[in-house]
Amino acid sequence: MGNEVRCDICSRNFGSEDALEVHRFKEHPESLSKKRLRNPGAGMLIFLIIIVVSIIGFVSYSSGGDQERYDLFSKCIGDSGAKMYGAFWCSACVQQKKLLRESESMPYVECSSPDGNSQLSECVSENIQSYPTWVFGDGTREVGVQTITKLGQKTGCVF
Repeated sequence: MGNEVRCDICSRNFGSEDALEVHRFKEHPESLSKKRLRNPGAGMLIFLIIIVVSIIGFVSYSSGGDQERYDLFSKCIGDSGAKMYGAFWCSACVQQKKLLRESESMPYVECSSPDGNSQLSECVSENIQSYPTWVFGDGTREVGVQTITKLGQKTGCVF
C-alpha cells in the first residue's frame, strides 16, 4: 500500500489517517493528550493577532479616541449648573481633570491666585474650603475627586 500511515507508538501500519486515529483512541488513549498540533504556527498566529488587536484597542481608548464623549458629558455637567472649584497646584484637581480628559467644556473655577498664596473672591463668596469642591445645580456639594458615575447621578448627565 502506497498511502499507509504508521503508528509512532507501536509501529503498526494503517491504510488511512482515520484508521490510525481509531487505533490510537482504542489502543493508546494516553497519546491523545500528547497529540501534536497539525499546524502549530496557526495557533501562534491567532494568539499574536489577538494581542495586537487588544493593544490597538487599548491605545485607541487611552489616547482619547472618544474625546467628544467626554466633552459632551462635561458640557452637560456645566449646563446642569454644576461647577468644580479647584486650584492649579492641587493634585486631586489635576486627577479630576484627567478623569474628564481635561475637557475644554468642564465647568471649572480656578480659586487660587497666580502666586498660589490666596483664594480668589468667587471662591471666598462660595465658601470653598478644600479642593476640588463640586457645587451642583441643586446647591449640594461634594468634596474630593468624583467618579463619572457620581457626576452623572448628581447632574442627570449620561456618559
